[in-house]
Formats: sequence, C-alpha cells, structure tokens
Amino acid sequence: MERHHYEKPEIIHEKKLPTEELGRKIEAQKELAFIGDLLAAFPEGSVYVVGGTVRDAMMGKLASKDYDLVIAGIPLEKLDEFFAPRGSLEIVGRNFGVLKFTPHDSELEEAIDIALPRRETAAGTGGRKDFDTQADHTMSIEDDLSRRDFTINAMAWDCKQHQVVDPFNGLLDLEEKKIRAVRNPKQRFQEDYSRMLRGLRFAVKLGCTIEKNTWEALRELMPRINDEREVEIKNEAGVVIGKKIERVTPYETIAKEFITSLKADPVRTLDFWDEADAIREILPELLTMKGCEQSRDYHSEGDVWTHTRLLLAKLMSKEFQDFFNGAKPDGETILATLFHDIAKPKTQERKTTADGKEKITFYDHESEGAKMVAAICERLHFSAASKVAIKHENIVWLVNHHLFPNHPPEHVRKTTLEKMFFNPNVPGEKLLHVAFADASTSIREDGTVDLERLRTFREELATLAKIFSTEKKSSLAPPLLNGNEVMKLRAMPAGRAVGTILSELREQQLNGAITTRDEATLFVQKFVMPS
Repeated sequence: MERHHYEKPEIIHEKKLPTEELGRKIEAQKELAFIGDLLAAFPEGSVYVVGGTVRDAMMGKLASKDYDLVIAGIPLEKLDEFFAPRGSLEIVGRNFGVLKFTPHDSELEEAIDIALPRRETAAGTGGRKDFDTQADHTMSIEDDLSRRDFTINAMAWDCKQHQVVDPFNGLLDLEEKKIRAVRNPKQRFQEDYSRMLRGLRFAVKLGCTIEKNTWEALRELMPRINDEREVEIKNEAGVVIGKKIERVTPYETIAKEFITSLKADPVRTLDFWDEADAIREILPELLTMKGCEQSRDYHSEGDVWTHTRLLLAKLMSKEFQDFFNGAKPDGETILATLFHDIAKPKTQERKTTADGKEKITFYDHESEGAKMVAAICERLHFSAASKVAIKHENIVWLVNHHLFPNHPPEHVRKTTLEKMFFNPNVPGEKLLHVAFADASTSIREDGTVDLERLRTFREELATLAKIFSTEKKSSLAPPLLNGNEVMKLRAMPAGRAVGTILSELREQQLNGAITTRDEATLFVQKFVMPS
C-alpha cells in the first residue's frame, strides 16, 4: 500500500493566502470584542489569537467558537482586574498564567482560554501533563509558539499589528497540506507521546500528508504509546501509602484521538493508523483480518480487512445518505462497523462440499466478535472519549446482531422486530446502518450485491410503524392485555407460561389478526400451550 506521507500534496491555494483579510475576520468575532478595550487600556500589551482558530481561519473556516488567546506585556494581576467586571472569570493557576473568561451575555459553550506567554520544560516521561510550566508576560510570542506541536498550530494572529506571526512556516505547510512537527520531531513526540496520534488526526481531518522526518519519528516512537510508569499513592494527608502502575498515555486520550479521527474519515484513519503501526500497538486484534480469506461466492472483494475498509467507505457515501434519507453514521455505528467481522479469523473453518468445492465458514463470528469487542471497549474506555456519549453495550449489541437485518424477512416474527427496532434501549436504526454497509460491500462472484432483503426489512418496519406507532416514534401501540389480566383469565400463577401467552397475543396483534380487547380475551381463553 502506498504510504500517505509520500503522496503528492494537493495545493489548497493557487496564490498566497489572504492572511490580513482572514485575520480581520477573527478580530470581528463578537465574542472577542473586548480586545479593542484591552489594547486601549494597556497600550504596552499585545493580544494574539493562537491555536486551531488561526489554523482554521487561514483555511477559510471560522465555524469554531473555541478561542485561545495569548496576552503579552501585561501582568496577570492587571488582566484579572480588567476581565473580572466583564464576565465570568476563573484563574486556572498562577504559575500557568491561564484565565478562563466568559463575557457577559455570551452564547459560548466553552470559556475563552487566556494565557500569558509560557515556557515549558518536559519531564522526559512522554506524559501529556508532565511539564514544568512557567508563565512570563515579558516573553515574546515567538518563544511561546516554539513549544507547540506542529507548525500549522504554531501560528498567531497579532490583534495589535493585524498580521500573522508565523515563525515556523505554518502557512506554507497549510498551503502544501503538510503536517510538520515544530523543530525536532523526535523531541516533540518524546515530550508528549499523544502528539503522535494528534498528528495522525490532523492529517486525516485536514486532508494532509505528513512530512518525511515527522513521519519517520512518529513511526519510530509509536511503540512508546504503551509505556507505563510506577507512581506513588498518597492519602489525604499526603503520606505515601503504596505504589501503582499507570499508563503514560491514558487509554482515554488514545480513544478520543481515534474516535475523532474516525468520525472525520474512517478509511483514511484506518490506513494512517495501520501505516504508522498504531493499530499494531493499540488494536492488534484488527490485524488478524489481513489475509483472512473469505468465500468468493459472497465476498469476491477480498479478505476481511479489505471488506471492512469498503464498509467504512460505504458509511460515508452518497448511497448511504440516499438510502437513509440524509442520515449520517455516528461514532457507535462507525466503531461497530470497524469491529463487525473481528472474530472471523478466529472462527474460520474450511470444508469440502459434496461436489468437491472448498467452502469457508465463520459460524458464530458475530457472538464471538461481541465478546472480543466488549473486551476492547473496556480496555480503551471508548465511553469516556467523546463529548457525545458512546455506550459500550451499544457497540457490542450491534456487532452481535449485525447479520440480523439480512435474514429472510418472512422468517422473522413481528415481536422480534418490535424488540429490535422499536425498543429505545437498543440502537435499532444503527443496526440497519451497519447492515446496509455490510450488504453493499459483500460482492458476489458475478459482481452483484444483494440489498433486497434489507429493503424488504425496512418496508416491513415502516408498515409496522405506520399502523401501530404511538406519539413516541420509538415504540408501537401498547398491548391489548397485560400479564395480570392473562393470569386472571387463565386462573394461573405468574411464570414463563404467562410470558408465552403474552408473546403469542402480541404477535397476533402486530399481524393485525387481533385488534380489540374482546378478541384478545377470547384468544387467551382458547390458547393451547405448546407441548
């Protein structure tokens, strides 16, 4: 496979970026209106917008309301006095020199980060938080930017001089769509190993390549993403009472980078993580899909890895949006799709049929896959990695049932459809999303795919919803009788038999054979329990 960092970059601008025009758009944001007053009150100071806001603005995007400012030339105490009457203010730490400020009447979801220029000394552990940080309002912005990870993030917009500060040629790297570490890439990554995954995320999300030296350092150091260290355990009095082993790069950090990247482009994420050996270090279970052969009768597209890549691409396709009326897959759907066939290598069997042909089977790969995925979710802490909650049980459920929507619809009971697709406790619609991607990329030997079962399945669900739905779209009309009524009619105690009768009654109701309480009562009275 061709390595992405050697691909010819696509230039995003035919001429030099209109930096002054784009920078003034940053200044014009209403949330930053206080900057003019600040510079008037402290003419000796300078205000810089830094970080992703500048990067995105230079790419013509100003959708983000996550602002980071660096203010030089003004002591922290003076900033405290200026901002306190203008909104909600929190001093994060005086050594860090960081304020969190939310202006009065602001609609911002997150506070504006305001910092003095800082110098950082890494502890050498590779831990994201293992830095000795000292704020210094007399430092230059160039020195502050020198501690940052990548050149495209080491730019600032000078709100006083109305110009870009770009000491490491981040603008050029933006134009060439290139991810390059600031100064020595190996040193940057050794300061914080999570920067390696951050670099992969930026490459995926921004459609960039990774500069050669940065890429080589990233691949060389990727095994360090699993480094561990011994730390002391202290009680409330600060007395050491023991020791424990912890990860230098927490799984929560890894999962956040992975999921954010997957949402941007799942196929490109899988490829980048594979080429960077991040899959080998973090999700080695996936690599067994490479070379895992499938029967050409149903999977002429190739091995399980190839099939999975095609599924991920299908999730982001126009065909997917057309089939589901503009819907887009969420994090749970993407993860379930990635993992749906993870147990095929483990369950693969080769058999010879009566006519002498070889048949490859994967019996129970969905249930075995669910067990594997439960362990992966627990290990990587996916549920703690996203602003939008990702539930481990949903991913496991989707993997365990991913074959269900492609079963012959005529063999599926209506009560089963209700349990699977009109139950707010399980992600039925997402199951259809995974099944569509699976069916669309299971290519028969003659080059065709079979979506008829899935279409019939959806039609059946739509009919049920239309006839029996209530105001709550996730549920159908209530049962005609409850368990207590069944026990009274049959003079029987609570138990499994009551459940059997209720299930059969509900099936008749959903089939339209029974529509009134009188009909339901008669059915219960005459129902003969199966032997």
